[in-house]
Formats: sequence, structure tokens, C-alpha cells
Amino acid sequence: MKLYHLLLPFLAINLSNCTHTPPAETPKEPSAQTPVDVHGKLSISGSELLDQKGQTVQLKGMSSHGLQWYPEFVSYDAMKWLRDDWQISVIRLAMYTGEGGYMDDPKVKTKVIDAIDSAIKLGLYVIVDWHILSEKDPNKLRKEAKEFFIEIASKCKNYPNILYEIANEPNDFVDKNGKRIENSVTRKKHIKPYAEELVKAIRSVDAENIIIIPTEDWDLEVDKAAEDPVQGKNLMYAVHFYAGGIDPKTGKTGHLQTGPEWLLGKIDAARKKGIAVFVTEWGTSGWTGNDGNDFCTARKWIKYLGENKISWANWSLTSKAETSAALKPTATGKGAWKASDLTVSGQFIRSAIRQQRADYTSLEFKQTCP
Repeated sequence: MKLYHLLLPFLAINLSNCTHTPPAETPKEPSAQTPVDVHGKLSISGSELLDQKGQTVQLKGMSSHGLQWYPEFVSYDAMKWLRDDWQISVIRLAMYTGEGGYMDDPKVKTKVIDAIDSAIKLGLYVIVDWHILSEKDPNKLRKEAKEFFIEIASKCKNYPNILYEIANEPNDFVDKNGKRIENSVTRKKHIKPYAEELVKAIRSVDAENIIIIPTEDWDLEVDKAAEDPVQGKNLMYAVHFYAGGIDPKTGKTGHLQTGPEWLLGKIDAARKKGIAVFVTEWGTSGWTGNDGNDFCTARKWIKYLGENKISWANWSLTSKAETSAALKPTATGKGAWKASDLTVSGQFIRSAIRQQRADYTSLEFKQTCP
């Protein structure tokens, strides 16, 4: 930690603005309007995400995997392909703080900034995700998070592309035997005070762009957040889910708890109380990234999110050899992916974003669902 603070002044990025010119060989931009051209500055009214015209908008796209491992898939070329072929409107940049990420290697920030620059040039919305995981309690890195987001906000506040996700998946600590310590990280004592301080810090620089607040227990307890929400303008709350896998307690698929209805009820309750929800991470697989895809449950989620205009980003844009990966291990970061470059999950998600089933189809996900 001490070494990090000594190095920080030398690692700061001196940006005059938040965009850069793509390499000379980059193809000329198409004349079609980009997502940001169409929707412009976003805002929140009650439980709805609105565009510049005051119309409810649903953003759909991809989350990166850890940028310390797979930065190539948020290159300019990869994101341009995702925009033009997959028709994404949002990209989430998962900047892990631990696991070899930012706190171990502060230069990971340059990968985030490069990707933000590319997203702005391409007219995509971009979620800047402070991706805590092993830290569990976001307050462990409260000071560092404030410094990071103030820097990003200072450089990017005038661009409507930016959404700030101030922490990923707060969750309870475990004891030496791996048993969960109940209520060791709670909304009231830990998450809300952290969020209030981060919102205040960002708003001291950027008064308008969307801030996404984490929820208790791996971004699941959004109904609890709605009981006592953070006060402020243009705030949303994160929800995460995984469609596949089997709960060892219930034997049911679709969620770590008791299937999608359990979490759908929480989202409904939260929205009825007037808070806006963004599903910043979800997978067709189990929560481990493996455990098998459940496309029937995924279809239920996609239908629900579409009907309620709830925005989402799929986990994950990576070539890692796991079920939730959108790309096969042979895929490159240059885009121009063929059907043979996509996993079954990647084929499914591409079709879901494009809202069609005519291409990149697979018998494996065209299963008969109850």
C-alpha cells in the first residue's frame, strides 16, 4: 500500500480531454448515428432511465472480464465491431482492484482510460466499474476509490457517455473455515455510508452523469436499498444475476437462491418504491462462470428486462475457457468475429442484443423451454 502511494504521482495520466484520435489505419466512421448520438445525455426519473428526449431507454451490451488479464477485448477495433455487428450501446470496464488489478498494478488505470477514449470516439456508453471482489467491504478502499473517480470525473465530466459504478458486489466476509459471517457487510453500516461519500466526491466534479450504487449481498438486495436510498440526482442501483448453475440446497437452477422469481420480486419491489435499476452484470452460466448454461432462464430474464426497459451488460467479453465467456480461446481482440469465434453463450447474447434469431444460431441454446 505504501509503495502504491509513492508511485501514484508518477503514474497519473495527464489528459487534456477524454478522447484520443484512433490509429491512422482505423477505418472511417460510418455515417449512421451512434448510441450516444441517438440518446445523448442520460438522466433518471423515478425508476426510469431516460434519454435526452425524455424517452425511456434500455442500454444493452457487454462487460469486460478483468482488464489486467483481457484488455485486448476493449480495444478500439473490438468495441467498434461490437457496436456495428452486435449492436451494443454500452460497454462495462471491469477494473479489478485486487487479483492483480489496480491496487497491485496502478498502470491498469491506463487501460481503463484508453478504453474510455475509444468508447467516446465510437459513441458508446461506458460504465467505469470499481471492481472490488476479495475486498468484500468497499470501505477498505474508500480513499483510493474517491481519488480514482475524482480523476475520471474531472477528465470526462463533459461527456454524456460516462456512467460510474462505484463498487462491485459487496459481500460478507468468511471465517477461516470458509463459512460466511452473516451481516459482516451490510447496507446500513457499510454500503450506504460508502456510497454517500463516493456520490458526494463525484458530484463535486460531475453534477450530472449517472452513478450506479452497489447493493448488499453480491448486488442482490436491491429491495433493501430502496427502503433507505442514497439521496441525490441521477442515481441507479446495481443488480447481478446468473441464469445457470444448480443451487446445492434446493437443487433448482436459475439463481443461487430459488430461481429467477426470487430476484425478480426484489427488482419489482425496488422499482415500485421509485429507484432505478441497472443489471451491470449477468451471465447465462452459474455464478462461478461455469456450472452450465441455462438459456431457458436467460430468456425469461431477457424478456423481463426488455418489457421493463431495464438496461444490462452481459458477463463477459473474454476468451477465458469458461462457460460464461462470449469468445472462444482462439478469438483475438481485433473484432471481426465469425460464428466459429463465439461460444454458445456468445452466440446467444449477440442474438439477444440484436433482438433477432436469424444468424449465429445454435441448437444448444434453441432448447425447448417450459
